[in-house]
Amino acid sequence: MGPAKADRNMELLRCMDHLQSQRLEVAKAIKEEEAEKTRIEQDMAVLQSRLAHIKESLQKKVAAQAEYDRVLEETQTAYDRIVQSSEALLDILQRECSALGSTEQQRGQLTAC
Repeated sequence: MGPAKADRNMELLRCMDHLQSQRLEVAKAIKEEEAEKTRIEQDMAVLQSRLAHIKESLQKKVAAQAEYDRVLEETQTAYDRIVQSSEALLDILQRECSALGSTEQQRGQLTAC
């Protein structure tokens, strides 16, 4: 084997070593990224589970809030009706007392209202 051929063989071996080294670096990067991918997938599974739980809890709380709103509105409406009825009753009672008072005064008696 001549010196030129030996140099070419050495160059070929250096190129193959370089390629092997690059391949190992890529394999290491692949392994690291696969591990990161697995961690991220696990994190996502945990987060998706938490998100589902929060959505369910939130849905229940929104429904409860709507029920409270409905009951409060109905209660306020009923209270307003009671107040209107008692005001009307008071007006009627005052008119009747006044009417009775003027009748009793005409008879010379004291009024109770």
